[in-house]
Formats: sequence, C-alpha cells, structure tokens
Amino acid sequence: MMQYAFITAYFMVALIIPLAFIVMLWGLFRITGQRDQRILWGGLIGVLGFIPVLTDIRTPRGEWVNGILQDVWVPPGFVQFLALWGARGLTYLILAFSLIVIIKNLQGKQIDKRHGSGLFIAYLALIAPAFISAVAGTRPSFSHFMTHAPLIFTLAYLARPSADWMWYVRQFKLVLLTYISLSALFGIVAPTWSTGTALTLIPGFDFRLHGIFSHSNSLGMAALVYLVLDMADGADRSLYRKLGWLVSVAVLVATQSKTSWAGAVLAYGVFFIYKISAMKTSKAGHSATPAIIGGLVILVGFAGAVLLGGVGVEGWFKGLNAESYSSLTSLTGRTNIWAITIHSWQDNPIFGYGPGLWDVEYRLKYAPQYLYIVGMAHNQFFQTLGESGVLGVIGLFIYVGTLITLGVRFFTVTRGVSLALVVVLIVRSVSETPFRNQALDLMFFIHLAVFVLFLSLAANAAKPEDSGVTR
Repeated sequence: MMQYAFITAYFMVALIIPLAFIVMLWGLFRITGQRDQRILWGGLIGVLGFIPVLTDIRTPRGEWVNGILQDVWVPPGFVQFLALWGARGLTYLILAFSLIVIIKNLQGKQIDKRHGSGLFIAYLALIAPAFISAVAGTRPSFSHFMTHAPLIFTLAYLARPSADWMWYVRQFKLVLLTYISLSALFGIVAPTWSTGTALTLIPGFDFRLHGIFSHSNSLGMAALVYLVLDMADGADRSLYRKLGWLVSVAVLVATQSKTSWAGAVLAYGVFFIYKISAMKTSKAGHSATPAIIGGLVILVGFAGAVLLGGVGVEGWFKGLNAESYSSLTSLTGRTNIWAITIHSWQDNPIFGYGPGLWDVEYRLKYAPQYLYIVGMAHNQFFQTLGESGVLGVIGLFIYVGTLITLGVRFFTVTRGVSLALVVVLIVRSVSETPFRNQALDLMFFIHLAVFVLFLSLAANAAKPEDSGVTR
C-alpha cells in the first residue's frame, strides 16, 4: 500500500511542477504586455538574485590549508535536492521566457526604438568568439551553459529598461543588501558555517567571512558593489542607508578579499575625482572630461606606485604567515595557472583551445595538480585568450572599451558610479573572469546589473531626442 502511495506522490509532483512552470511562464508573458514594466523587472531581478544563493548553498564548504582539505561541510541531501532543482527550475523559467520574448520580437511587424544598441552589439562581439572556438578551437566542444547568459542579456536588451535608472539601482541594491545582511547574521549565529581561516591578511583577525556564499571573494564583491551603487544617490542618507553602509563596510573588511579591497580603493578614487570635477565644473562652468582623464591618470599612477614600491609595506609582509605571503606574491597560485593557459593557447593562437578550457578533461591532461581546485584561468584576459584566442581578445577589448566609454559618458549624471562600476569589473578581471558567465553566479548578477544600468542610462540620455524615429 505504501509503495502505491509513493508512486502516486511522485506522479502528483511530476504533474504539478510542469503545470506550475507553465502558469508562471504564462504570467511572465502577460506581464510583458503591460505598460508598467516595473513588475517584470522587479521579478526578473529578484529571481536572478536568488539563483546564486541556491547554487552556493548546495556547495560543500571546506578550506585548502597547506594542500590539505580541512573543515569540510557537506549540506544535507534534502538541502542539495531543493537547492539544485530550485536553481534549475528558476533558470529554465528565465531561459524559456527569454526565448518567448526573442521570438515575439522577431515576429513583430514593427521595429521599435531601442536604446543602448551599441552596448548590445559590443556584448555580441564579446560572446561570439566563444561559439566560434567551440567549432574551430583545439578541442571543439559545446555546452548548453554557454547559451544561458546570452539569452538573458538579450532579454534585458529587448525588455527595454526604462529611463528611471535610479529605480534599477535601488532594486539591485536591495538584493545585494539582502546578501550582505544575511551573511553578517550567519557570521554571528553560525560562525563555523559562514567563516573560514585560510589566507587571512589582517594580523590578529584570523577569520574570513563568506556568509551565504561558498567563498569570501563573492561576498566581498557584493559588499563592494553595494557601496558603489550607494554613491549614485546624492540625497541625504536616511537611517536605513546609514545602517546599510555600515554593515556593508564591516562585511567588506571581514571578507579579507584582496581584489575587493583593491576595487574599493579605486572605486572611491573615482568618486573622489567626481567630487573634484563637480566642484571645478560648478565654479568655472567647463566640461568635466579633462578633470576625469587627469584624475584617472593620477589614480593609475598611484596604484602602480603602490604595487611596484614594496618598501613601505615590507614590515607588513613580514608579519604574514608563509601561506599568506605566498598567496600575495603569486596571486594565490594564479601565475602558474596563467602560464599553463598561455601554453595551451600557443597551439591555436587565432581560435584558442575552446570552451572546454580548464574543464575536467583539460585539467587531467595539462594540470592534474589542479584537478579539484581550479575551474578557470582566474584572469579574464588569459581565460579569453586561452579559450577563444586572438579573436576572443579582440571581442573582449571591444566590450570593455564600450563599457569604459559609457562609464565616462554617464560619469556626471551617476556621480561617478558608472565609471566606478567598470573599474570594479576590470579589477576583478585580474584574478577572476567576470565576463565569462557560464554559470548564473554572483558575478553574472553583477555583470547584468551594470549592463541593465547602462541600458537605462542610455534611455535616460535619449529622452529629449525621442521623436519616434527608428534606429
């Protein structure tokens, strides 16, 4: 009797889930026909913000200390099941909706005016070489994960973000602050689960907070991007904003993430440039562009001086343990990974190795010592070069150049935030791959946030010119 009960239960679940999926998809389709797109965008941002948490919460947690995996925590089976199928269900829902919107636009008889077309074309230049290398690379291969980010970015472009760019800033801030607050809370109530001890940088501060994510670098990036987005609002800070700022700063420090700290220094440097240029512009009535360029030159020069002039931090280096010192001098072993990637690229300079770069088959053949700890080149330039060759690097430069151009263009209206966000992505590119996006993780969410924000800013800039002319 119990056996039949279980069969009936599984049958009901198999029946209900697809029906719920169809109803949700139909609801999203109906929402696209409404004039007020805030319901659509609010739901879209919320769902895409929830997926990285579901992905990370089912990931076993542990630390590699002197080559030994320690403090391993494996989530219970029901948590893994719910998180896995929850993430898959939401992902497939968004992808199906993206396909519906794309087909709907392709079948449309009238071409609607869209803003940010240059940014979208640059994004296509970024992703196209990966599909070419899937055919012409050293090891041709294809994964359906390659299509996820392009479909969602296309959805974002076709959904036409409104000109109210500050509304999008607030929505993304809300998701990021949720990450930060939950991580801070778990750091207090469940420190064993939400903190680690490897590669600490602050003497006497022997833990790193990673919170609801599996790595502290992810949480550090969430806190940093929240702080950068908060700069865009020039109004007096409410108590809510002050508390959000304080918690975010505390979490950023507690993550002890080197790339996030470096990004914070440069992002606040860009904001400082904005404040200086705003004061000079208001006094003289001239363009802020010379001040922006001059400030960036000074900022880059200062960063280079800090990196090259190690005398001032020699005492601090001596205070670190051997593991942390080695981590800093080799970027946590990334220099060896880059060398292996370059060697693979040399076999096919134009098209690269292919999308399978640093997958399990690649690691078994070229880097068995990194079999369980490396899944990418840990640098956007080297990842793109190894994966898609020179063709991919050209696409990467086109896209990053477009982001920088838009960052400067919207510098004044966003109080420097547009350029600061681009700087954060570039800094992140030194040790990670923020533009790769083969998984709908936190960096995908942040990349999408910048993309949507720039589309909205483009719509905002074009408001006085709107005359119904198609472009």
